[in-house]
Amino acid sequence: MFSSISLVSYLYVLLILNIIIAIFIISEIHKKKKEALPKGKIVKIWDGIERRRFKRIKTDLSIKYEVSDNPKSYQEVPTRDISKGGIGLVIYEKLKEGTPLRIWLELPDRKEKFLILGEIVWQREVSKDSFNKRVFYAGVRFTAVDTLTQLRLFDFLSFLERKEMENEKTNNRKETG
Repeated sequence: MFSSISLVSYLYVLLILNIIIAIFIISEIHKKKKEALPKGKIVKIWDGIERRRFKRIKTDLSIKYEVSDNPKSYQEVPTRDISKGGIGLVIYEKLKEGTPLRIWLELPDRKEKFLILGEIVWQREVSKDSFNKRVFYAGVRFTAVDTLTQLRLFDFLSFLERKEMENEKTNNRKETG
């Protein structure tokens, strides 16, 4: 009887020691991550006003693009968001600001592809994928959109905005009721 109580006490002590060690390791990892964050001084505080000309809508479309002067650069990539004036892409190559693109957009409600010309306005590396390939987020401004494509794109964006507003209303009702 005495030995089984000692064994249980010993196991509890081991468990508590393991928990203390785990907490210490986690706090050290957190401390190192915090130290690795870039530090700088605040130069300007964002005033909360949206400076974009068009509202961006998060959507997951698959588009095809090529760098205008390099037809061998043809790639299919996902979108992050889209607006009347541009599109956010997830791409796998580093492109310079101002790089012209030819974009083929297929809207979910249509089976035809629309050609839109655009240019890279910003890009930032975000990670590497499972194949150790570099991944970038890129903002593309539309530079040439024909009238028919523009009308269809605006219709699609209006549909997405209505859907987004309905979802917000539903979520607000769930939170209040």
